[in-house]
Amino acid sequence: MLTENTYADVCVIGAGIAGMLTAYMLTRAGKSVIVLDDGPMLAVKQQEQQHTYGMC
Repeated sequence: MLTENTYADVCVIGAGIAGMLTAYMLTRAGKSVIVLDDGPMLAVKQQEQQHTYGMC
């Protein structure tokens, strides 16, 4: 859950396969991304960066 103002280049709605793939591709392109979903949180480790996706 977001508890403070958060800013990103893109906000992806939905953490299904399409939303997560979109977020992944955008981060690979150098964009900052927030993924909004109503499901449980999932932490994904990619290379040396920690990305947390989930309910906001």
